[in-house]
Amino acid sequence: MEIGRIVKSNSHVDYVAQVYGPGETAAPPQADDYGFGQFMLIHAEPGRALVAAVYDTQLLNPEFGRLGPRLSSPQDTAVFAPDYLCEQAVLVGLVVLGQRMDGVFEQGIPRASAGVNAPVQKMLNEEFIGFHRYSETPALHYARILQAQGKPLLFELLEQIAGRLELAFPEKSTALRTLRANLMWQSRVQVNR
Repeated sequence: MEIGRIVKSNSHVDYVAQVYGPGETAAPPQADDYGFGQFMLIHAEPGRALVAAVYDTQLLNPEFGRLGPRLSSPQDTAVFAPDYLCEQAVLVGLVVLGQRMDGVFEQGIPRASAGVNAPVQKMLNEEFIGFHRYSETPALHYARILQAQGKPLLFELLEQIAGRLELAFPEKSTALRTLRANLMWQSRVQVNR
C-alpha cells in the first residue's frame, strides 16, 4: 500500500514524506499504516528501494492562527470555491536503515539516495522479517545508525523493533529481551544527561 511521497530530506538517512489525504488517492492510508515504528519502502529507482522506519509525525496546518471571521464554512467552500486547496498535511519522518536491491535486502546506509516525489509504500510483515533475517537469526546491523542520531525517539524505535523481532523469532527471544532491556537502560541514561 502506497502511503505518500517524499517531500524533503534532512540528511542522507533522514527523509520526510507527506501522507496522502482524502481525495489524493482512492483509499487514503489510515493512521496505523504510517504509525510510529512502521517499516516503509521508499522506491528510489527500478529494482531498488530504501528501507526506512517511521520515527516522527508532524501535523501541518497553515491556517492555524488565522483568527479572523469566516465568510463560509468548510462545506460551503467546496461548493463556492472548488479550486481552493486544503493545505493541511500529515508529514512523517523516516530514518533509512537499509535497502532492497532486486529483491535482496541489506542493512546499513545505502550509497544512493531517494529523490523528491519518490513513492513510499508500507512494508508487509514478511518483508519486515526478510529484512531482519541473517543466516536464520535476527540482525540489527543498523542499530548503531539509530543510536548515533542522538534523538531520544530513536532509542524507543529500536526498542520497539526488538520487541517485534522477539515475536517473529521466538527461538531468539532471550537475546532480544536482553537487547530491549539494554536499550531501555541506555535511553534512560541518555535522557538524564
